[in-house]
Amino acid sequence: MRHLLTALVGIMLLMPVGCSSNDAANNNDTSNNGTNNSANNSANNSANNSANNGSNNGSNNSGSDPGTCDSGDLAQQQQCTPGYKCTVTKDNPLEVQCVEEGLLSFYDPCTPVLNSAANQDNCPKGSVCAQFGEGFMCLPFCNSVNTPCPQGGFCMEGNELGSTGIQLCAPPVQCDPFNDSGCSQTQSCYLLAEYGSMTVCSDNSGNGGQGTQCNTAMDCTPGYTCYAGSGERRCAKLCSNSSQCSVFGETFSCRFLDEDHTIGVCY
Repeated sequence: MRHLLTALVGIMLLMPVGCSSNDAANNNDTSNNGTNNSANNSANNSANNSANNGSNNGSNNSGSDPGTCDSGDLAQQQQCTPGYKCTVTKDNPLEVQCVEEGLLSFYDPCTPVLNSAANQDNCPKGSVCAQFGEGFMCLPFCNSVNTPCPQGGFCMEGNELGSTGIQLCAPPVQCDPFNDSGCSQTQSCYLLAEYGSMTVCSDNSGNGGQGTQCNTAMDCTPGYTCYAGSGERRCAKLCSNSSQCSVFGETFSCRFLDEDHTIGVCY
């Protein structure tokens, strides 16, 4: 009997310990399912995040409200949402609205869109694409005629946008006011004494001679400018030395307007 028990214990010790083949298979299936579920969850989360991000980006790029403005803001540019400019889109009847700022610079050539279906002329804030001479350029808006404009321009009387009556700046010019040259055949070159050596080409030219009362240089004969020496504005002949003023009498001398003493008025 003792020998039989000893034999049974030996056989039991020799048998392998572990799961059955079915249990192992089930365990493998469970492990695979866990891996697959984890992968599927990760993919779904990634897809959802991508969709949400796309939705948010689309919302951010949809643009903000441009705002509204009136014609009084054309030169001021304070009423529209940042990134937008106040401009004229129609001139009869007058229509003013906020549109996106353009990428051009003042006085750059441009393509006009006034009274068309488009409203973006690509001009910078404070300007509009308008005709000047034989071409079109980004002309700044201005409020007061005969005053300086950005980058050496000038708020020219009569330089208006279409039929709106809205004043526009004329581009800077380098003409010769002594010899009335450097402008088109229909224009005259004038020196604006109140602004140093600034010159403009004007379609309007007056006939005021030495001592004639004036409001602007264009009231005077070409070769003269409007000068307020003693508070009263009068036409004065341009000069570069006092000998050019002797025709008006011994008391007249050349009063220089620039630091280099190259241009002045007989006074």
